[in-house]
Amino acid sequence: MKNLSQRFSLATTAIDGENTGFAGTNRSVPIFGRPPKPTAHIGLRQFTNIIFMVLAVLGLSLPVADSALAQGEHARRAGAEIRVILGDARRLVNEPTLSQQHRKGLNDRIRGGLAGLEILLRMADQETGNDHRVISKAITGLRLSFADNKLVEFIQQTKVMAALYALQLPVVSELPGRAQTLYDELCAGCHDEPNLKVERPALNLFKQSQNQPSMEFLARLMVGVRGDKVTGYGNPLSDAQIMGLVAYFKAGKPR
Repeated sequence: MKNLSQRFSLATTAIDGENTGFAGTNRSVPIFGRPPKPTAHIGLRQFTNIIFMVLAVLGLSLPVADSALAQGEHARRAGAEIRVILGDARRLVNEPTLSQQHRKGLNDRIRGGLAGLEILLRMADQETGNDHRVISKAITGLRLSFADNKLVEFIQQTKVMAALYALQLPVVSELPGRAQTLYDELCAGCHDEPNLKVERPALNLFKQSQNQPSMEFLARLMVGVRGDKVTGYGNPLSDAQIMGLVAYFKAGKPR
């Protein structure tokens, strides 16, 4: 159990310390602090203990964060969705100057992500082998923490889930020239000049790639891009195209 806890701490530390270079820092994560005050929802200590229990019972090893190993489609989407929820919650806490309109947009997106998390993780658990009965209780804890506006605790809980459903990097990448063509054809119309008057603006992707942890930015491209009635309403981009766009955005906008 001690070794399992150490591996868990390393995984959550990597998530907490991500920077724009797909790397972690040695910054520790205060998962085990003082016992939380009694509340109507699952507390952070109880939440993490539930996760440890299922890992110990099933004999699972925590996946290594940012691994390039094969990953099932549902597990990958789960990892991406959790990363986006975590990033939105961090913005609510770390950006006090956000307009009320943008805060509402972030809250609505988190609420929508949590609403679909039960079904998404049930399908992902068929690939990962996690005991979904325990995961379902953890999801309830997430929803209650968010409903109680306990955002700091919610963020810590979401880090736990992000470590358990680690998002793994695609191993292929589109050529830079093709990535620029994709951006010009599919993205530039909305993202070059964001309409900041709407609740969820299409932000400048070059700036986002520099300001967000790389795995979060990758997750947003995975679950945030939608097609149309011609391409189908799912994400029309392949893994190679997504990774090519990530590299293109990080290189900075051509002058």
